Amino acid sequence: MTPLTVTDAMGPKTLTLDQARMFHAARHGPGVTLAWRFLAMAFESLGLDAPDRSALFVDLSVAPPGITDAMEFVTRAVTRKRMRVRPSPEGGIVLALTVGTARIESRVRPDVLPPGFPEAQRRDEAGLLSDAERAALVETRALLDAQLLSAAPDDLFETALRPLGSRHQGGPVEARPVLTDPAFIDLLDVGGPVRIVLEDGLAYHDRDHYAGVVLAHKILRYVTETREADAPPPARDDIVILSGLNPPGLLDGFEMAARAVSRQRFVKTTALTDGPQSPFGRFCFRVHAGDRVHGLRLRDGLLPADFAAVGQRAEAGVASEEEAARWSAYKRECASALAVLEPADILESLPL
Repeated sequence: MTPLTVTDAMGPKTLTLDQARMFHAARHGPGVTLAWRFLAMAFESLGLDAPDRSALFVDLSVAPPGITDAMEFVTRAVTRKRMRVRPSPEGGIVLALTVGTARIESRVRPDVLPPGFPEAQRRDEAGLLSDAERAALVETRALLDAQLLSAAPDDLFETALRPLGSRHQGGPVEARPVLTDPAFIDLLDVGGPVRIVLEDGLAYHDRDHYAGVVLAHKILRYVTETREADAPPPARDDIVILSGLNPPGLLDGFEMAARAVSRQRFVKTTALTDGPQSPFGRFCFRVHAGDRVHGLRLRDGLLPADFAAVGQRAEAGVASEEEAARWSAYKRECASALAVLEPADILESLPL
């Protein structure tokens, strides 16, 4: 399936359907595919070459989890308050994307979804299906997903288009640092196993708080790698994170891997104080993974001495030009330094 390229504060980045599916990893896989097909058609029809994520506005007539998660992963419209949900007077599923004066609106053709499929999805979410009904629904989802992948756009959507006058590009941005970590995070979700790499968190994040994305990855690596050798990976919904700080990169890293923010399993608390200071609180964590609990803090000496003070001024918008440049450099340099370290070199265990 065609990748989609977007631009944000981290520079141009290419996103894949597999990443969106991994972000969702639940029972609404066909919704992810349907939204992806719409966005791929919209980008091509509107001539969007690496559009600025912050310029993308989404309208939906309904917001089932799969469609919503795919839209969020690509555009960040949910968390950035650029998505509206308004029922269509004619009913059905309508998806629209607006960029400046350009707009594309598509209605899903009524014969695309099998009869009774939306109702079966709702009953499954409510736990009302029998084992036989659930097995049949799983098969229906797989067949529908394959059909959505192979169908021509005109067979999926009735579309109205108001194009841009010229091809829309994202604005110039400084390329992000090259950040890699060969190790991955294995988790389970209702849709099956999930394997997250650092690049997935960086793809989802749309600002320039690289170090927070890296730190979230290392924390979840620590939690998953310290389980007993024969224990299965923890379930996403069994991970609860109490944190002494809530910077954007950290939140996005925890959301991409564990869905901790949108599923309300991330809590910032001022009770966690045993850690270095940041503009957003203290680098101190308590992570629950099923019946195991980890108390963690960032090791001393990993941050510049004035990291918190410079960051506080920059985030408040009162930094000097020199301080703002220093803060931008700190975010990049700290991310690069943390990316090559093992979790145990970054994190110190705390007594519970």
